[in-house]
Amino acid sequence: MNIAEAARSRLVGAIDTMTPTDYSKAPGKCFIRERKLPFHDLLFFKVSSAKGSLPEELRRFHLSKEAAPEDAASKSAYIQQSAKLSEEALPTLLHRFNDACSPPALFHGYQLLACDGSGFAFHSDWDWDAYVRGKNGYFAVHLVAFYDLLSKKYVDAEIQPARFKNEHEAICTLADRQNATNNKKLLIADRGLGSYNFYLHAEKVGTSYLVRLTEARARSLLGKELLDRLGQSFDVTVTRHLVRHHRKSEYLHQDHLDDYRVISSSTQFDFLKHGESGEIALTTRIVRVKIAEGVYEYLATNLNRAEFPILSLKEIYRLRWGIETSFRDLKHILGAEKFRSRHRELVIQEIWSRMILYNFCMEIINQVELKKQGCKYVYRINIAQALKICHEFLRACRHVRTSMNVPGWILKAEPCPVREGRSFPRNKKHQGAQSFNYR
Repeated sequence: MNIAEAARSRLVGAIDTMTPTDYSKAPGKCFIRERKLPFHDLLFFKVSSAKGSLPEELRRFHLSKEAAPEDAASKSAYIQQSAKLSEEALPTLLHRFNDACSPPALFHGYQLLACDGSGFAFHSDWDWDAYVRGKNGYFAVHLVAFYDLLSKKYVDAEIQPARFKNEHEAICTLADRQNATNNKKLLIADRGLGSYNFYLHAEKVGTSYLVRLTEARARSLLGKELLDRLGQSFDVTVTRHLVRHHRKSEYLHQDHLDDYRVISSSTQFDFLKHGESGEIALTTRIVRVKIAEGVYEYLATNLNRAEFPILSLKEIYRLRWGIETSFRDLKHILGAEKFRSRHRELVIQEIWSRMILYNFCMEIINQVELKKQGCKYVYRINIAQALKICHEFLRACRHVRTSMNVPGWILKAEPCPVREGRSFPRNKKHQGAQSFNYR
C-alpha cells in the first residue's frame, strides 16, 4: 500500500468508527432507514467533494460508485441528511483522522501551534446573528484555528457567527482543550490575540506561548519608565500582579505597587470576577527583536531563556506565517468559500470538511520527497498543484482502489523555487460571498 492509499485508508477508517447513534441529532430516529446517501457515504462525500455545484458533485460521487441515475441522491436529500448530523460529527472526524496519521513534527521537543482567525462570507436572507453591518453588509462566520506549523495540519478550531465573534474567547477555549501530556505545545499568536487571560489559560494546561505585542501593549505590560530605560534590543522577565479592583490597601505587595495591573470590567478575564478581592501573579518574558534597520517587534513568552534565546524566538515566530498561507489554500485551492447552503449550520459543516480534506492532502504531501538538483535555487513542492492532485485521488469512491501514482504526479507538477528574504505589501480587499449561480 503506497502513501496515498494509506492516507485514504486512515480517513475511511476514521469515518467507519463513527456511528449515527453517536453523531446524529436524534439517535434512534435519524439515519435508521435505507437512504441513497447513508451516514458514512454522507461524511465521505462532504470531505471529498470539490467546489462545483451540488448537483455536479453528487453526480460525480454516484458515477464513481457506478450507481444508476435513479439511485443517485438529490439536492434535497443531501440537505435533509446533512441537517441530521450533530455539530460534533465533523470536529470528531477531524480529531480521529489526526490521531490515525503520522505523529506531529517537533521543534526542540515542542509542537508548534499557530493561532489565528479568518472570516467566511456566505449567502443568507435571515441569519442576523451572522450579519456584518456596513455599506455592503454581508453574512459570515469566523474561524479561529490552531494549526500545526511543522506538520501543516489543522489541530482544532472554533467557528462563531460573525456578529458575535470573539477571538479572545475562542483562543482561550482552544487552549483549554490542548493536552500537553503527549507533546509539549507552543502556542504562537499575532498581535491582537495576546492577553493576560490567554497567558493564564495556556499556563493552566501546561502549554507555552509566544505572542507578538504592539508597542502600546508592551508599554502597558512593562511600564513606560522600564521600557525607556532598556536598550534597543532587550530580553527581560517581569512579574505582574493582576487584580480586578482599585483598593490598593488590599494589595499584598505594598512595596511593588507599580507591578500591579487592574483588569477593567469590560475585559474578559476568567480567573477573577470584577470587584473581587484577590490577585494572580503572572511571570512572563518580554523580548524586543530587531527585524530590520530601525524596525523592532515585541514578543511575550514563557519559554526558558537558556533553551530559547532571542534568535530562536525570531525563527519560531517567522514560521507563524504558515497559518496565513493555509487559509489561502483552504479557501481558494480547496474551495472552502464555495458554500452549497444558506444555512449557517451547514456552512460550518463545510468548513470542517475542508479542514479535514486539507489535512488528508498534507498527510500525503509531507511524505513526498523532492530530489535535490544542482540548480541556482532550492526547490519545494508546488503546494497548490499537490493539493489538487491529492483531492482528485480522494474523489474516487472510498471502497474502490485506484492505480493513480499520487507521489509521481506531485513530483511531476512544476516545483517552486525557494527565494529567501523577499517581502511584499499585504493587499487587503473585501471578499464577498461566492454566488450559487454558474457554478
